[in-house]
Amino acid sequence: MSENSQAVGAPVEASVRQQPRLTVRLTSFPESNGKRNWTALLVRVDEWGGLIGNCGGITVARGELWNRVAYHAECAKLLIGERDTEPHILDYGDDIHTPDEWAGEVRGGRHAA
Repeated sequence: MSENSQAVGAPVEASVRQQPRLTVRLTSFPESNGKRNWTALLVRVDEWGGLIGNCGGITVARGELWNRVAYHAECAKLLIGERDTEPHILDYGDDIHTPDEWAGEVRGGRHAA
């Protein structure tokens, strides 16, 4: 092994710089067909100039149904320590209020008859 390589699982030196603080943001983006898709992004808390093409974050989930994307956003929050309990998928069903700005979804994605 060369002097610049490190074995997998070897302890990291204490001189490594501190990791950035992360958060999860849930937002909607317009599509070319006039609809909007919801996107959960893993982003840095402090501003920085990277990943311009994706609003400065990494996509955790994307979809037309707000409830499903919100569930995945909450799972990501659990992984980064912003949430203490694991989210339950059934808590993100038909009875969850969809934000008013999302006109394309009616009660879990089913349009009124």
